[in-house]
Amino acid sequence: MRRAFVVLVVAAACGPVNPAPDASVDDAGVSDAGPIDAGFDAGFQILERRDAGPLLTDTGLPWSWASVEAVISIAPAAGTVRGRWVPIFPVAVDRAWSGGVLLFDGGVVAIPFNEPSVLVIHPTDDTFVRWPIDGGAVAEGWEGGVLLPDGQVIAIPRNAARFLRIDPFAGTATPFGDDLSDASDGGLGKFRGGVLGLNGLVYAAPSQATFVARLDPSTGRVTRLPVPRPFVIGSTQGAVLFPTGDIVMFPSADTPGLLVIPSRDGGVDEVWLLPRPAPLGLSAFTGGGLITGVETAMAPPQQNSSQLEYEAGLFRWAPEVPGLPAQAANTYLFGAWSTDGRRYFPPYGTEDVLRASGRGAQQVPLDAGVALFRGVLGAVGLPDGRVIGIPHSRSAWLELTPDGRRTVSMEAMTSPFLNKL
Repeated sequence: MRRAFVVLVVAAACGPVNPAPDASVDDAGVSDAGPIDAGFDAGFQILERRDAGPLLTDTGLPWSWASVEAVISIAPAAGTVRGRWVPIFPVAVDRAWSGGVLLFDGGVVAIPFNEPSVLVIHPTDDTFVRWPIDGGAVAEGWEGGVLLPDGQVIAIPRNAARFLRIDPFAGTATPFGDDLSDASDGGLGKFRGGVLGLNGLVYAAPSQATFVARLDPSTGRVTRLPVPRPFVIGSTQGAVLFPTGDIVMFPSADTPGLLVIPSRDGGVDEVWLLPRPAPLGLSAFTGGGLITGVETAMAPPQQNSSQLEYEAGLFRWAPEVPGLPAQAANTYLFGAWSTDGRRYFPPYGTEDVLRASGRGAQQVPLDAGVALFRGVLGAVGLPDGRVIGIPHSRSAWLELTPDGRRTVSMEAMTSPFLNKL
């Protein structure tokens, strides 16, 4: 149910909220590049609540919210989940790929992290191909990606200086867009995942960067949307798109999250801090997020025992996952929806799959053997309900097959609401 009110808390700081008239500005209406305080003072802008607003139904993108809602509203099915590892030839580097994207033809693109190539998985017959990156590998180069309406994929730069455009029709992977190597500390660890906005632009979630990077896929131009103070470097990982056009970027620790409100009329995009969730004692990291409703989303526990919930501008902790240590070690990072009415998070620093529905979650043992530490990073849901775990430190991808799964439209599973990272 959508709220019909908004409460904003803005604690005034020294200086104007908007930049001075002679400040260097981008089309976001805030200072471009350099330190945030160069002509820009966010005024400690904190969003306490956000009315969901009307759904954006005429976006020009080939996906409908109705098809997505049909997936995330499926009643959870009973049964177990079967897992198996599908081998690829040995990978010579550690932490090869990070995150994946479902293609219109049913293939899965794995985003290169330390690898010099894109891995393309064909789940229908357990085959794969690799497409080399123009210019070769970048150490921890990209993390996560999004599918464009024309079938191409944009990968999000982590240490790489530019986004990566992956063309499935030509089998190519080429650095793309404006150079971002000047971001933060030498341009390292800039972003972790992102989403395709309903305006057709790509938004990258800042990790070490001090701004949200907004890419125009038609031109390669990157607009820097500075983040309000007191944003903490290393604060977000992963983003969630809502059918109102709002974008939420989940906090990676006990820090504020971010809400990006893209302009609907070509004007200024807004960036707000979201109040941090109440601390869980020591640092409570979370790993990305998945949409669960018109204005709700959830992220898995990464170094704690609870999922993090988002609703209408507020974060809160869900009940603890039974059996999960209060201070775990990188247990889960990013996941995907299946068509059995549940969300699945492959193991990262543990041996069991996390299966979630509603506010609850449980660990499910795999029958595929012990998962290697950091074996999988990222997951992609298929229209037939299987979930593909992207190989990270193992020469195989993980396939999860839940009982009670059903087949849904490709439209739903390739939509930017579900198909990211």
